[in-house]
Amino acid sequence: MASYRLKWGKETLNFDLPPSWHIETLLSKEARDGENGTDPVQFALDHPIKSKRLEEIVRPGERIAVLVNDMTRLWNRPSQYLRAIFERFDVAGIRDRDVFIVIATGMHRQNSPEEHRMLVGEEIYDRVPVFNHDCRDNDWLVKVEEKNAGNSFLINRRVFKADRVIATGGIVLHGLAGFSGGPKSILPGVSGIETIQRNHALALDKNFKLKKGIQKGVLRGNPLAAEMQRAARLVGVDFLLNVVVDGNGHYAAAFAGDIIEAHKAGCVSAKQLFQIPFPKKAPVVIAGVGGYPRDIELYQAVKALENATVVTREGGTILFMCHCQDGLGPDDWLSWFELGGTRDIAIKLAEEFRFPGFAALKLATFAKKYRILLVSTLPPDVVRKLHMTPFSNAENALEKLQNDHTGSCSVIFMPSAASTVPVRHRLEL
Repeated sequence: MASYRLKWGKETLNFDLPPSWHIETLLSKEARDGENGTDPVQFALDHPIKSKRLEEIVRPGERIAVLVNDMTRLWNRPSQYLRAIFERFDVAGIRDRDVFIVIATGMHRQNSPEEHRMLVGEEIYDRVPVFNHDCRDNDWLVKVEEKNAGNSFLINRRVFKADRVIATGGIVLHGLAGFSGGPKSILPGVSGIETIQRNHALALDKNFKLKKGIQKGVLRGNPLAAEMQRAARLVGVDFLLNVVVDGNGHYAAAFAGDIIEAHKAGCVSAKQLFQIPFPKKAPVVIAGVGGYPRDIELYQAVKALENATVVTREGGTILFMCHCQDGLGPDDWLSWFELGGTRDIAIKLAEEFRFPGFAALKLATFAKKYRILLVSTLPPDVVRKLHMTPFSNAENALEKLQNDHTGSCSVIFMPSAASTVPVRHRLEL
């Protein structure tokens, strides 16, 4: 029996798989912080792309907004790179009272004060105020008009009124925007719900199929990414710091400078790290999301499941291990599945587009094409409503899988599916 392991929440699961199974492991490349004696964050800040250094941009007395991703992106380790940013503020003579942090939640839930401490670190939390963005709070949104385009964006008032805006975050491949990071700090990060929904709706044609330009790892011809870039320019983001983090939480690279150009450079690095070629699909795939905090909710983990479907034969089985410490995700997500099957969800989306509905349609489509065994802490009745088979522990799920495949079987093992993007051919940005 061969031994395997993957992270599930804050635990590490160890298990054996039958010797008659032919197992191929797909895993993105690994990095180590400070390889070759260089701190990637400090190097990026010292060598910004198409921009002056941060300490040369900010001025004493200016009101400075720093945008930070929420708890679903804790794996970016923002507290580490924020220390480097605040060191540059100190060099520039910036007073703490002129700096504030906005958690760019997009449509995600509000983060607690305890989570703010985890995100920004104890020292910085005690130095400057930290605010949640709330996409539904109209009192804190301002309409920003896009000249000559007849378009407008609802943007966080604190951010738009700031003298300087510093965006931060991590870059991974994204199913709709092509890549996370960069302009996504503005849209959806600190945008209003109407603006976010309109932007995401750009991904779909009238039949609720993804448009040609909507591909993971592609920016060119992507209408979502193009609008995100315009929103970032309109708000006037003054400086970007993005990191590329491997599946073990190590910084592979960092990129700083212009919100568009530095982000593009980071996207090239992300593709090199995360895209992994695979020879052929398998009838069985065993996948983990990557552990805490990547698997704190199922809503976000659908991206990892999507990566697993790429290497699964249609009609095959996916054993998906996602802890779901925080449950499903958005409060109204389950209601979409209660409508019925994929056709019912699509009809509801046709009446009024909502991104949780689109995410529900995607998951329901996966569940229709593959048998999905879900190992999670979710109530079994909830999992069944999602059209998946529930398991509360890996042992029972693996026993079921082995009973169904007693002989020789090809299996693909993806211990960190959130950061492993299987590809047959690498695509241009």
